[in-house]
Amino acid sequence: MQPLEIRKSILTDHAFLRSMLDDLDQRALRVLEGREEEISSLRDRGTLFHSRFTEHLAFEDRFLEPALRAAGLEGIEHSNQLIEDHREQREVLRYTLSGLRDESRPAQVVAKELRSLVELILDDMALEEMTIIRSAVLGDPDLVSGPGHPDGHSVRTTPHR
Repeated sequence: MQPLEIRKSILTDHAFLRSMLDDLDQRALRVLEGREEEISSLRDRGTLFHSRFTEHLAFEDRFLEPALRAAGLEGIEHSNQLIEDHREQREVLRYTLSGLRDESRPAQVVAKELRSLVELILDDMALEEMTIIRSAVLGDPDLVSGPGHPDGHSVRTTPHR
């Protein structure tokens, strides 16, 4: 897979993950507002997100990390950061999943933990987009990307030649 294909795939996946995170956050808010009958649905969606995000991390480990290493010194630095970020994310995911599976954990606690997870993952994806998968490292210095753009995708900063 070519670097720009990897980048495009990750940005597309991030958009999908953001929609899942938004859904999780809305469900968690409803539970926190007293609609505890929704805890089962929240647990199910949280477990589904865990599975989907684990697949996303595996994709990045398989394709992005080697592409970064191949990009030279700056890429190696980003690769090392990606490895550390993924280690931390997996640790938080394991903790959160154990809470989702623990039926004795109060609904309010589960909802608060999931809201914290949502915030963490959204922040991590935004930072990753602005630094680790920015196009200069992955092959096209005429592109910039990140969550600051209306569509969250790339914008050409120089005219086509």
